Amino acid sequence: MAGALAHSLSRLFRLSPQAKARMAENDSHPWSTYVLLEQLGESGPLRAGVLAKTVRVDPSRVSRMIADLTKHGFVVRQPDPHDGRASALALTPAGEKQYRELRRRRDEFFASVVADWPLRDRKKLVALLDRFMADFMASVTNARPHSTESPQLKMESA
Repeated sequence: MAGALAHSLSRLFRLSPQAKARMAENDSHPWSTYVLLEQLGESGPLRAGVLAKTVRVDPSRVSRMIADLTKHGFVVRQPDPHDGRASALALTPAGEKQYRELRRRRDEFFASVVADWPLRDRKKLVALLDRFMADFMASVTNARPHSTESPQLKMESA
């Protein structure tokens, strides 16, 4: 079972760039910066270092992504309310609009993928993916796993 899961996830990861390209059709803005728009849209203003750590992207790459977002008018630097010497990044109204548009395209794309699935299957997929991602993130970050079952037991009982 672990091999089948790994194989399916490998296929998903390989197709991910094509899915992103499809979601970003007719958009001159790189899809890769969406992760920053999403994080700032969900959390509010953040320092660049905190943003990089939160999205798990190298700080030098985040700096280039921030420069691109700033150039397009999606992000602005503002004084950090907790430390006046530092600045925080925040979405501009144009950035909020772009974030909502990218999110709409993403949601429509995934809705089209599972459009023929029964509602109960779609709900089960979401629940299982949420559970998998919690355990996956815990394993990647060396944190305590979300589930109490051993990984071997999980794969055998599936």
